Amino acid sequence: LRDWVERRPDDPMPILSLGELLSASKERLQEGRELLEAGCERFEDDHRVRALLGGVLTQLGELEGAESLYRESLELSPNDPALLSNLAVVLSGQGQTTEAEGLARRAVELDPLDPISRRVLESISKKN
Repeated sequence: LRDWVERRPDDPMPILSLGELLSASKERLQEGRELLEAGCERFEDDHRVRALLGGVLTQLGELEGAESLYRESLELSPNDPALLSNLAVVLSGQGQTTEAEGLARRAVELDPLDPISRRVLESISKKN
């Protein structure tokens, strides 16, 4: 995959693929973070790279950084239920349950069949 990243510098897919692989391993989260931070600089208008980095920061417990990245991602893709749910989880983890519930509810409205969005909404609603 690293070869693919080097050979396709104008394509975010290699970075996304390698970033997903690295973020799946707790031992390699920092490596994934560095790759995705560079990817955010290279692909400023790609919400997917920012969102994946937001997930890495969430796993690292850096919720403020994750929140910022998810908000930036939503500016680029405002009707993405996964982004809304991810931001809702982060906000809930920071005690901002009212805003989190609103975002989770919007995610379910956009994709009522998405089981993850529904679980996020149920979980946050129990906290309120």
